[in-house]
Amino acid sequence: MSSQQEQQHATKFPETMKACTITGYGTKFSETCVYSESYPFPLSATANPSANVVNALKPNQVLIKVHATAVNPADVKLAEGIISIILPIPTFPYVLGNDIVGDIVQVGSPNSKFKVGNTVFGERIMCAHAEYAIIDEERLALVPKELPLEEAAAAPSAIITAYQSLIKAFPLGSKQPQDESI
Repeated sequence: MSSQQEQQHATKFPETMKACTITGYGTKFSETCVYSESYPFPLSATANPSANVVNALKPNQVLIKVHATAVNPADVKLAEGIISIILPIPTFPYVLGNDIVGDIVQVGSPNSKFKVGNTVFGERIMCAHAEYAIIDEERLALVPKELPLEEAAAAPSAIITAYQSLIKAFPLGSKQPQDESI
């Protein structure tokens, strides 16, 4: 067994964690969000919530100890119910948040492209505003050493938006959008 696998098998996690949740749709984002010190750990639905999570993670997933997240317009619109028709929240309370930065504390496979201890950033697609988050590794990248973590947390959605605008909708060098509906 490799030292990384031994470290994963020795790690235990709490049954609950800190998180910013919404308990229902509201009219003001600032009044809808609630801080919780006892939100269920991401894998608490498993038979033993304090058990080693490496067996519950899919091979392409990692568990991150979150350093910072960013609040985006999508968080506000979702909390206020504005986009609930296209992105309904399955159950409340619910953890919002897309952009995330943190340290990997577990990998789902010994063949992961990341290692425990790597500092990464990426887009989670909800549930990022918490102490821990599970994310598919293809949605992550290593944080450049020169980039402060708070700035890294604000980057993923902005980068994806710029990419979609510059490459997909208006390919560099073209004068017309690829999709006439834009």
